[in-house]
Amino acid sequence: MENRPLNVEVFANPRPRQLIGSFNLNAEDLLEILSSFDPYGLWRLDLESGQFFWSRDVFNVHGLEPAEGPVDMNEAFKLYHPEDARTLGRLIDDAIRSKSGYRFVLRLRMPDGKYRLIKSVARYREPEDGTGELVGVFSRFALDIRSIATVEN
Repeated sequence: MENRPLNVEVFANPRPRQLIGSFNLNAEDLLEILSSFDPYGLWRLDLESGQFFWSRDVFNVHGLEPAEGPVDMNEAFKLYHPEDARTLGRLIDDAIRSKSGYRFVLRLRMPDGKYRLIKSVARYREPEDGTGELVGVFSRFALDIRSIATVEN
C-alpha cells in the first residue's frame, strides 16, 4: 500500500443532486442506512471558527475513541501518511478557495502503525447565516470484492 501511485481526477462540475423527497427519509434515517454494516461518518469544518467536528463513525474510521466537541485538525492530519497529509491540506484549501469539493482515497495510519485506505467526500456550502463550511463523509475504502451482509431481527 505504501508505494501505490496517487490517481488524480478533475471534474468540471459535480454530479447533479439526487432528489429524495419522495422517499420520506430524513438525514438520520439516511445515515442509519449508510452505517448499518460499516462505519460511515459525517464531519464539518466551520470556516469562521476553524472548528472541526466528527460524528462517532469518523472517530471509528480513524481508529480513535469517540469524543465530544471539536477535533484538533493538526492532530488529525498527523494520522495520515505524510504525503497524503500534504495532499489533504491542499484539497481543503482548494475547496475553500474555489467553493467546491473533493473526493479522496488516502492512507491513514491506525493505532497499530499499519495503514488503511479511507475515503472521504466533501463539499463547500454556505448555511443561511452566510458563513462558509466544508461538510463531508468518511468511510473505509473497500476494494472490489463480492460480499453479502444481512441483518437479523
